Amino acid sequence: MLFRSWGVVPVRIPSSDNLDNVIRFSIEAARRAGYVKSGQDVVITGGAPLRIAGATNFIKVERVG
Repeated sequence: MLFRSWGVVPVRIPSSDNLDNVIRFSIEAARRAGYVKSGQDVVITGGAPLRIAGATNFIKVERVG
């Protein structure tokens, strides 16, 4: 329910074992869905290693290219 209280919007991306790909896929999916445009900053949170529930341990700010 985070999307209702914090503006978090889930988007589906392809599966990957590479964190850099997951970030890239996420930005591409958000752009296709119309949530972000070129030049905007996005905040990405996640966890490494991938696919471990409750392992959120990073936050990254990326500028959409």
